[in-house]
Amino acid sequence: MNTARWSIGAVPPPCGRERKDGSTGSTMAHRSSGTSRCDRSPPMNVHDAAAGHPATAGGGVGLVAPPPQNGRMVRLSIDPRSLNTDERAVLEHILSAEFVGASQLRSQLDRTEVTAVWGPDSVSVDLQVREPCEHAALPTELVPVDAHVHDPSGTYVGEILVWTDRGATLAALEFAWATDEMPTSLPTVMHGRLSWPS
Repeated sequence: MNTARWSIGAVPPPCGRERKDGSTGSTMAHRSSGTSRCDRSPPMNVHDAAAGHPATAGGGVGLVAPPPQNGRMVRLSIDPRSLNTDERAVLEHILSAEFVGASQLRSQLDRTEVTAVWGPDSVSVDLQVREPCEHAALPTELVPVDAHVHDPSGTYVGEILVWTDRGATLAALEFAWATDEMPTSLPTVMHGRLSWPS
């Protein structure tokens, strides 16, 4: 399914995105690394949200679900474990933005476990929240925050996507990269922004 998503600023498209003409301006098709979810609500730039600036309309982004088990990323189940320090820091940073359901998702962090990795050496992971927990009521499965990642020189290298299970509980943390090689570490939060390599 190809749906519109609002984006902040002119940013090079991440891996798997391509520019296309759309009825409301430039749109991008996105093939995320192994997800089969789609997004419909306008994301907010986490840096602008932290500064109290609302998101503004820009070019739309459409998410396109990839074929299942596309041969590149195969989820590897693991024994459930707690979030590590880097995963928690990235999630806390993204969930610090104010949007409908943010406080409920933040309250789930202490009960969130990693249940699968998206391939050998992948930092993208599936999450599961232990019940009981307070459920969010997001209108979509993708958390509506633009969490762009840049290298120390300021070059765009990708973005972090946070997925939910039917808008209610945390379900996945994805590093969608635009580099030649898959990142083997999550970005760090530096000066209110995500930076990689850390």
